[in-house]
Amino acid sequence: PRTCQQIRLTLNQVCKAAELESLLPKGRTAEIFDKVELPKYKAKEKRPLTDAEIDALFKADFSPKERVLVGILYFTGMRREEALALRISDVSGAKIKVDKALAFDGNESRIKSTKTDRGNREVPLPEELKNILKDYVKNKPKDAYLFPGTTTETITKMMYRRMWESIIRKMNAVSDEPVEGLTAHIFRHNFCTRLCYQAAINHTITTKRIAQLLGDTEAMVTNVYSHILAEH
Repeated sequence: PRTCQQIRLTLNQVCKAAELESLLPKGRTAEIFDKVELPKYKAKEKRPLTDAEIDALFKADFSPKERVLVGILYFTGMRREEALALRISDVSGAKIKVDKALAFDGNESRIKSTKTDRGNREVPLPEELKNILKDYVKNKPKDAYLFPGTTTETITKMMYRRMWESIIRKMNAVSDEPVEGLTAHIFRHNFCTRLCYQAAINHTITTKRIAQLLGDTEAMVTNVYSHILAEH
């Protein structure tokens, strides 16, 4: 159903462009797509990390590169594509600059702009993450990527997939519960949830500031925030 939605959206844009170029009569796009019925789509429920997963994160015997990736996802809530596009020079002082993303084209990768203008931001560098990064970046050129490929500047899709499979395998080795279905986006939702708890319980941060840190809309954050208020 989700693919059907995306196909309809794409074809709708194509037809609107065709109208502007006088390749289709004006109003024809609306006539076509008003008659299209899509299968019902229900988005997967987002979830934060479980207690067992968090426990495994800090016990697992990760390689330095794996620990850096997990640390960035956990402590900053970055999107996967933002984390994989980071250069060493983007980490400076107490902040990390986010101004690009990494996309996969087949197995190859390329650098592109962030998802939206809101994605361009600076996020705080917590002390725990700073300590993880310190030894990892030592003696590496400033313009190097944090997650390079073996023979390429940036990581390939196959390399990323193998690294993520290794992360899950190592977490499972130290976890009492099976780690299943864990994605980079769950780390992002977990980060947002933690901050929303601070906003709801301790009132130490606003939903507007959380949205700025995530490079997302305040509406998205408010949705998570309202669920937390309902719980309490």
